[in-house]
Amino acid sequence: MRTSLKRSRVVIAAASTLALAGAGAGAAAATGSTKPAAPASGRTAPAPPAELTGATLTQASAAAIAAVPGATVNHANAAGRNDPSGAAHEVHVTKTDKSRVVILEDSSFKVLSVKTPPTPPQGAGKPLAMPAA
Repeated sequence: MRTSLKRSRVVIAAASTLALAGAGAGAAAATGSTKPAAPASGRTAPAPPAELTGATLTQASAAAIAAVPGATVNHANAAGRNDPSGAAHEVHVTKTDKSRVVILEDSSFKVLSVKTPPTPPQGAGKPLAMPAA
């Protein structure tokens, strides 16, 4: 009986997943688009910031490492247009003590500030465990 109950749960979970995937595909087919539909509010989600490349990446990284000696650059991107600091670039680095910081720079690669990013909530990013039957 227990094995049958476990199978039923797996079948129900799989059917639910397929139903949701089918609903999403149906919505995309109805609109003729492979992009997700806009939120109900009518506003579209902002595009992710552009990654820095080439000479811009090189200069932004050099300024960040000068501000935090010994750090390793993880990635760098354009700062958001609405960033209150007026930063043009964000350089995400790992310091020698393994802590992470974000260096905000202006368009001339002058360091405006070094910020510690917020810590994710406890358990964030961990897969959900299925309860034992």
